Amino acid sequence: GGLAVPPLPATSPMSHSLQYVYSGTSGIRNLPEFMIVGLVDGEPFVYYDSNIRRMTPRQDWMAKSEGPDYWDRNTNKSRIHEQVYKANIETAKRSLEIWGAQSYPQRAGVYGGFCCNSLMRLLR
Repeated sequence: GGLAVPPLPATSPMSHSLQYVYSGTSGIRNLPEFMIVGLVDGEPFVYYDSNIRRMTPRQDWMAKSEGPDYWDRNTNKSRIHEQVYKANIETAKRSLEIWGAQSYPQRAGVYGGFCCNSLMRLLR
């Protein structure tokens, strides 16, 4: 199925936003290497990370509205996104090594840490 959102009256003039935030880190303690957060109107409704390796609901309405097939399908998609992310990072590291950019991991950690710390605050 598609995305489940809280039921709204058929005549509701409200619009909603849907965002997925993908984030990666390297060498930052206590943070997963890869995360996905799905947001509806700025509120987390689904979450995946490279430690738990499972798409999980972050809202009761989402947990109640979707069955195991939805979670299995989206877990598999998230694992593919994680693999692609890791492959892209390895390609970038190799390219930067060829160009002589030795400080890449440190810079990526700082920027990644800022982004991921912001995400973790949002999820609390």
